[in-house]
Amino acid sequence: MCTSQGVITCKAAVCWGLGMTVKLEEIQVDPPKSGEVRVKTLCASICHTDVLGIQGSPYVNGFPLVPGHEGIGRGYGDSNIYRRVWTLPELCLRKDQPLPDIHFQSYCRGKKLQHTWTCATWLEYTVVNANYLLKVDPGINLAHASFISCGFSTGYGAAGRKPKLKVDQVLLFSVLVIGVWGYKRSENAGGY
Repeated sequence: MCTSQGVITCKAAVCWGLGMTVKLEEIQVDPPKSGEVRVKTLCASICHTDVLGIQGSPYVNGFPLVPGHEGIGRGYGDSNIYRRVWTLPELCLRKDQPLPDIHFQSYCRGKKLQHTWTCATWLEYTVVNANYLLKVDPGINLAHASFISCGFSTGYGAAGRKPKLKVDQVLLFSVLVIGVWGYKRSENAGGY
């Protein structure tokens, strides 16, 4: 069983360079600091942003890289509040909430690993700022819940920015998860 204390060794998908194949590696993950939670990844999704990151998009700070920003997991910590099932919506902050400092560090073969935005989900254990965790119903289908992290929040959130939509005011260019949730939000707001 994992605890929230100490450096742990686990497996992760690591990309060592621009356009290179992702490889399963053994890594070390630092313990959480104040305001952070260690999370065991239960399910992670792939987003086009992960592919772009591997290809060298500005979303990443370099290589070696642990991709992934859509995921769901179980938290570990000193308080029962962290021993629940969480999704990792790393970009869902209130407009009055400052971006938290990112302390999470992981290493492979002695090299510091980079992460997509503020977290990494293509590993067995990650460390996440508590502000980025969203409690979900433990009975939810894990594969569906991981999409809440990006696809749902991006699509549903973007389409809800304009109140009182009219049918002729909605045009969706996006497809897949983001498009589906953008459509659903527009529909709920009266746009369809």
